[in-house]
Amino acid sequence: MFREFLLDHSKKNANKKALYELIHRKRLVSKGDLLDAFAVPQTTLTRMIHDLERNGWIQSGGIGPSKGGRPPVLYKINPLSGYIIGIEIARSVQVLLLNLEFAVIDKKVFPVTKKYTPDEMMSRIMNHMKQMMANHQLNDNDIVGVGVGAIGPVDREKGKMIRPESFRSFGWEEVSIVEKIEQEFNVPIILNNGANTAAIAEYKIQEYSNKNLLYCISGYGIRCGIIQAGSSLNSKQGDASSYGHMIVHPGGGCVRVERKAV
Repeated sequence: MFREFLLDHSKKNANKKALYELIHRKRLVSKGDLLDAFAVPQTTLTRMIHDLERNGWIQSGGIGPSKGGRPPVLYKINPLSGYIIGIEIARSVQVLLLNLEFAVIDKKVFPVTKKYTPDEMMSRIMNHMKQMMANHQLNDNDIVGVGVGAIGPVDREKGKMIRPESFRSFGWEEVSIVEKIEQEFNVPIILNNGANTAAIAEYKIQEYSNKNLLYCISGYGIRCGIIQAGSSLNSKQGDASSYGHMIVHPGGGCVRVERKAV
């Protein structure tokens, strides 16, 4: 039911969903602060808060400091009204089960080696997902969604890893990650490159006043995820900010590389 609420993009549900998202972002917030943020009558806001509470999606977070009158009731989300599964496919694989406050409830990690074919690795990933859900007595309806961050480039619209670079396993060209998971789980699934998913996580977990963010990763390569106006900035293949061969010294000597400069 909670997942359907989040996926309901109707005009009727828009204000209530925006209210939930604000409470989620603020972590702990009073009705007065919510009223300042929404151009709705107080009776309408009270009704929306009641509906969210009645469904178990938000809850009381205690009493806030008084500003001269009665101390305000604070609201926060119910972190156990839904769960998220996060998957990282890089030089190692991580499978995470998180609550709605992004706290890690369960975690599995294993290295990527040459022995793993795409089918073998995806089978192991999905077995970990099933085991985590069984351990915590969850079913598909409890999972809000699955987010996959993978070595790019990726085709986000088709849910594919296209041609992963510097990957220890072979045979990963044009692998339909999303389709493979959909065959086992009836949940929404999103695929993006690892740098962008890291940037999204940083933006969502931290409370930034600025809606623009540049998140840089310096590991095996240099990659960046970009948040612009509160949304992930992607190229056609979801690899907008990977750095290829860069000019360091204009007019300098040649260097030996394994591929052509891009």
